[in-house]
Amino acid sequence: MLRDLNRSGNNLLNIIILDACRADEANDTWKTKASNEEPCLTPAFGKALTSHIRVPNDSQFVLIFSSDPGTVSFDGRPGGNSFFTSALLNRLTTSKLALNGIMQEVREEILQKSSNKQRPWLHSCLTEEFYFNQGL
Repeated sequence: MLRDLNRSGNNLLNIIILDACRADEANDTWKTKASNEEPCLTPAFGKALTSHIRVPNDSQFVLIFSSDPGTVSFDGRPGGNSFFTSALLNRLTTSKLALNGIMQEVREEILQKSSNKQRPWLHSCLTEEFYFNQGL
């Protein structure tokens, strides 16, 4: 995916947000979001984080996962958004809050809601602050 995004032009900022379990395909928990406390021990897609793709130095990207490698994402209420998506949506329009600040707040909320079992994870090579809403 990053290779394709890099072909779309230089000096672009690419943000990819994935709300999905990061457990191994051999473990059935990858098929649905977690609803229990069963641990997932094997990280999914071992080289998925660009270890084999050269990203140009002038491009900036952020990869945001709803959970740490090898862990699961917990559902919210039935028919609603997950803990992660709800927390993220509640902060995207906050003015003058940079992406790193948004993710810190989301991470704190998810850790609290999941009793420290789910921690959103950020992989970034930003060279400057990014704001979804810079305000006036």
